[in-house]
Amino acid sequence: MKNTNVRRITGVAILLAVLIVLQTIGNYLAPLGISVNLALIPIAVGALVYGPVAGAFLGLCNGAIVLAAPSTISTFYNYAPIGTVFTCLLKCTIAGFVAGLIFRLMRDKHLKSGAIISSVLIPVINTGLYVTFCLTIMRKAVEQWSTGGNIISGIFSIPLLINFVIEITIMIVLTPAIIKIYKIMTRTDKHAL
Repeated sequence: MKNTNVRRITGVAILLAVLIVLQTIGNYLAPLGISVNLALIPIAVGALVYGPVAGAFLGLCNGAIVLAAPSTISTFYNYAPIGTVFTCLLKCTIAGFVAGLIFRLMRDKHLKSGAIISSVLIPVINTGLYVTFCLTIMRKAVEQWSTGGNIISGIFSIPLLINFVIEITIMIVLTPAIIKIYKIMTRTDKHAL
């Protein structure tokens, strides 16, 4: 039991380190105004290998890093500080938890489709909650910085749509590697989940 906990903590810590590097790079690298959240990859791996709680923890850590990003501070925090904190911390936390839960329910009978669905759900939930929060708790902030106060054009911009398509494509393309990691981890550590 003790050895299993050490392996689990170590595995999640390694994924957290990868997440920190990927999200920090993503915070400062946004060609053409398109910021792709590569940190969704370790969230997916953590959710599939270690379960919904690990996925939620990694999502929460990702949200904390996004919250500290200069673009988040300049775009949202000045207009709606509480809404920004709430949005950043919850969207990936929920995405990681749900992905881990869905995979846990599907893995025994449908490993590959469960992994694909769970991996794709992360950017879907992340972006869906972002849009939901922008339409609700951060509405006034979005109206203030949107072109002509048009909230729809402020939320559903071309960069957001491109970001969404890229994130889903990355998750689909990397799902076979995520499945391989899952199989290796669960073979060497029967108590990974």
